[in-house]
Amino acid sequence: LQSSLQTSDIIQAFAREIRRLLPKVSIRYSNKAHDVLVEDGSHFQHRTSYELNLVGDSLGEIAFYRQRAFTEKDEALIEILLCALIYPLRNSLLYQQALQQALKDPLTGVNNRASMNAYLKQQVSITERHKASLSVIMFDVDKFKNINDTYGHQAGDKVIKVVAKLLSSKIREVDFVGRYGGEEFVMLFPETPAEKALAVLDKIRDYMANTPFRFKEKPVQITISM
Repeated sequence: LQSSLQTSDIIQAFAREIRRLLPKVSIRYSNKAHDVLVEDGSHFQHRTSYELNLVGDSLGEIAFYRQRAFTEKDEALIEILLCALIYPLRNSLLYQQALQQALKDPLTGVNNRASMNAYLKQQVSITERHKASLSVIMFDVDKFKNINDTYGHQAGDKVIKVVAKLLSSKIREVDFVGRYGGEEFVMLFPETPAEKALAVLDKIRDYMANTPFRFKEKPVQITISM
């Protein structure tokens, strides 16, 4: 099974192998912690499922479906076959986690500068090929040094997290928000002309300026310039 480090490839390979012994079985694998869902086949009437664990670490849940009920013998066979899945699955999840961490800002959880460079290169290529619009907005938090000097760096970190969370909640799934560095952020809006992007950013800027923020019971004003 360890012919790939992609979780979907491993689950699909496992599905092919298990059908050699249990024909017409469908599989659904989910792992909420890693935001993974892989489905191979249809959801039939009968179902048996298993929580996957390795040395106390949860690897998610896997469910098997078919049109007729699973016997005790079938379930015993599935449990034996699952032993071959555990380590390849664990390795794939660790690999995917490492990839995600390499592209995420550790403080805020939004995309980092390396992720932005890759996404921007991709979107510029798409935009040129289709002669579409692409808006790129860079902005920073106003008077951020004063916030750090007045309230301390813990307050500055919290402000950065609040800004990142707000931006992430106000964009479409196809849009991009990333931390460029320090208090600087970048937003990319594919297939969006400048006037529409600025209209969105004006709303975000107004919302941020009018959202109360307190640090240790002290009010802190957050505004941005773009």
